[in-house]
Amino acid sequence: MHKKWPAFLTAIGWLIAVVAAAMNYSGQIQLSSFWRGFFYTLGALGPITLIAVYLYLRNRKNQQSHG
Repeated sequence: MHKKWPAFLTAIGWLIAVVAAAMNYSGQIQLSSFWRGFFYTLGALGPITLIAVYLYLRNRKNQQSHG
C-alpha cells in the first residue's frame, strides 16, 4: 500500500464531511441524525488521523534508521 493513500483518503473523507456539513447547514440537503453525526465525527477525526499517521510514519522511519 502506498504511503500517501491513508492521508489521501483521510483528506477526501474530511472534504466530503465539510461539504456535507455545509450543505446540511445551508439547508440544501437534510441529513438524518446518523449521517450528520457520522460526517461530523469524520470531520473531527480527519486532522487527528492525519497527525496520527504522520507520527506513526515518522516513528517508523526513526526505528529503521537506528536498526
